Amino acid sequence: MKLMVLFWHFIGFVSPACILSFGVHAVFLRCSSRLRIFRFKRTLLLSSLMINVAISVLGLWLFSQDGKMVTYTMMVFISGTIYWMINLKN
Repeated sequence: MKLMVLFWHFIGFVSPACILSFGVHAVFLRCSSRLRIFRFKRTLLLSSLMINVAISVLGLWLFSQDGKMVTYTMMVFISGTIYWMINLKN
């Protein structure tokens, strides 16, 4: 596999996790009423991104196929749960 093909394949694999992480984070920043209390916004975004990529890799390993709907559903569920719990805690 050529390097450019490998690069674009990797980007295509990781992009749903990135888009979901940035989207949920943007909604959290927009809707959170206690934003000034929560100081670790960048850390939360990076940890959410790493968790979503890990879920993508786990879905690839479990189902031997990239892009299963169960994998995307789990990414949405886990991301939403994390941000919801953080909003409740603050």
